[in-house]
Amino acid sequence: EAAQRSVLERIAHLVRLPPEAAEPMQVLRYTTNQHYFYHTDTGGAPSIAGRALTVLLYLNDEFEGGGTNFALAGADEPRRNVYGVREEFDNCQTERGLTVRPRRGSVLLFYNLDPNSAAKSWWTWHCSADVVSGEKRAANLWYHLSLIRRAAERRRE
Repeated sequence: EAAQRSVLERIAHLVRLPPEAAEPMQVLRYTTNQHYFYHTDTGGAPSIAGRALTVLLYLNDEFEGGGTNFALAGADEPRRNVYGVREEFDNCQTERGLTVRPRRGSVLLFYNLDPNSAAKSWWTWHCSADVVSGEKRAANLWYHLSLIRRAAERRRE
């Protein structure tokens, strides 16, 4: 518990947001041939619609594959349809866009909303590519717009 609290505080310092502005951490485990198709971290469900910032912590690197691919990195225009993205980019590939290779102890963060807005960014399609061998472990932390606002109100009181 103390180690997790320390990690959460370090991340909060990095993103300059209080720890209470984040949803509970979610730990992920992918084994051989497992992946996660293209998606955005904001969606229609109210519980995820306001995810302003994603922090992905890579917990190990003793595996093959498993990169995080951002299909639209370098693209001319965003795509607004998940089925079109999955068809165009073959559910999850690593040849186009930007692929981040997981390294133990590294952190990947990206914004899910348009700058200075609560509107969903359509540029953030990403996937976790197939684990070729071994086991990938990671953790997600999402900073939610409503929690950020609530924390800011408490600071003003």
